[in-house]
Amino acid sequence: MNFHDRRIQRKRNKAQRNLEKMLDYYSHNNVVLQLQITSYLRTFCRNKYGEIHPDIYIESYITKVENKMRKVAE
Repeated sequence: MNFHDRRIQRKRNKAQRNLEKMLDYYSHNNVVLQLQITSYLRTFCRNKYGEIHPDIYIESYITKVENKMRKVAE
């Protein structure tokens, strides 16, 4: 694993930790707010040209969280 791969891995782990912390914080609040947060975060999974960020892991993680919250809302 070279330097570049390790850097991407660190960014990925940090993004996941931050997302988990934020969702834990809002988990006892309203679900609409949670969905707004995840859609806001989803926009940051895109690069400056508007293309989907190559880090698909974060994108799929956010999708899983959104689906889970929609089930809670129903």
